[in-house]
Amino acid sequence: MKVTTLIAVAGLGIVMTACGGRQQKDAADAPAAEQTEEKSASLADAAKGLREISKASEKMGDFEAFQKKLAEAKPVSNDQLKSAIPAELLGIKRTSFSVGNQLYADLAMAESKFKGSDNKEVSLTIMDGAGEAGSALVSLQIFGLNMDMEKETEGGFEKTTDLKGYRAKVEQKKSYDQINSEIVFIVNQRFAVTLRGEGIELSELEKAMDQLNFSSLK
Repeated sequence: MKVTTLIAVAGLGIVMTACGGRQQKDAADAPAAEQTEEKSASLADAAKGLREISKASEKMGDFEAFQKKLAEAKPVSNDQLKSAIPAELLGIKRTSFSVGNQLYADLAMAESKFKGSDNKEVSLTIMDGAGEAGSALVSLQIFGLNMDMEKETEGGFEKTTDLKGYRAKVEQKKSYDQINSEIVFIVNQRFAVTLRGEGIELSELEKAMDQLNFSSLK
């Protein structure tokens, strides 16, 4: 079975499980008319989910070939990753960084934090999709980013979108007086980049993207 088919089946299973769980939870108390309405809404959600999986598959093309190409690529060196980590983001100086990964020997990854005196914090993570571990993680991230999704709640929102020339997933949440944000995007169809901001709105975090230099990541 092709990997794209497996992803579609898994995606459908997740959608149907979520729908089924919601129906079972409310079925005992809801009137028959409401149950019918909820069932129709759940089926519509499942159909929409399958359409998004299909569209993402078309954008990815041959998923197996794409993942194989990444798996056979050589991960970048620690020095290359360090070159992509700035000393400062949004006017906040870098306070820590690390490269390498203790769980997977062939997974090249860099993490850094930038902490300010005003309780604002930015974290930057770069993961190389090359190698067995990286290709499995990053190729699925790319697949997910190619799906169109948008969700809004009382505390915030998240959606996939095109941002500054990248396909990205953006998120902003407010808890009490704290606003947190996150941007996930892919560089050169290989490197998964995650920016997180604590005490930072999404519109401000987006400016950090302009301060990153990925010329060493090839």
